[in-house]
Amino acid sequence: MKVAYYSPMPPSTSGIADYSALLVPELERLIDLEVVSSPKQRARGCDVALYHVGNNPEVHGWIVEALRDRPGLVVLHEHVLHHLVAGMTIAIGDQDGYLRAMQRDAGVVGRLLAHGIIDGVVPPVWESRPMDFPLCGEVLDLATGLIVHSQTVEDAARSRGYAGPIYRIPHPAWPMPETQSDPALEGVTGPVFGAFGHLNTAKRAPQLVEAFARVVDARPDARLLLVGSASEEIHIDQRLAEIEAQHPGAVIRLPYVEEDRLWNLIAGCDVCVCLRYPTMGETSGIAIRALVCGRPLIV
Repeated sequence: MKVAYYSPMPPSTSGIADYSALLVPELERLIDLEVVSSPKQRARGCDVALYHVGNNPEVHGWIVEALRDRPGLVVLHEHVLHHLVAGMTIAIGDQDGYLRAMQRDAGVVGRLLAHGIIDGVVPPVWESRPMDFPLCGEVLDLATGLIVHSQTVEDAARSRGYAGPIYRIPHPAWPMPETQSDPALEGVTGPVFGAFGHLNTAKRAPQLVEAFARVVDARPDARLLLVGSASEEIHIDQRLAEIEAQHPGAVIRLPYVEEDRLWNLIAGCDVCVCLRYPTMGETSGIAIRALVCGRPLIV
């Protein structure tokens, strides 16, 4: 059997790319696998097409387009796909596409709400309550079968009327790599609290920063390690600057880092924080890495 495997791959800065980098070598031991990792590629002569669908339009928009051309098996990494659909429609000027998606999800009320968003009189739903409008209907219609990592996503798909086969397969865990101390943590003697990945409202970044502000007042040697990009909507830079002004060096801010350094930084933390509220149904690769490293984990 030959399988076309549609997924982002490194150096894409995507958790699903990291996941696929772990999974592909093992799958290749079992089946003939053709990895399709960019919109310029298309698989030919394959018996099965398998599509990894997550919520990032830049990474997964082209995969949904390929799924439209050829329905197949979908690895549904999260059931809330509002950001994905918004990025594939309204963000590129396809207002009708967004209206149709919202109407499909919530009827006339959804369509009217979408009009309000387009006209600028209603705040974007994807910033405040995307879980109320998952917009996963098209992907479910095109999927000949689903692979999910949790009961949460399976239940959500069934509640949306999906009647096809669903295979619940746990998210893989990385083997524990060798780690070493990272220069960013050199000389730190107090407790280090680390949060990794793209920081946004759903990951409770503002709440984490406020909690740390209370901790560092009591423990001036404590450090907050934030690694990854941040959404503009969370507005945490000013608050971080205020904490830094009172406690110089308390915040260690790093951009996206490569896999080897990521492991070093996780292993260097005393506590990892991996919050999700509201959940989009995703399984956190960062949380799994923290558990692999044996780090205390707040979820």
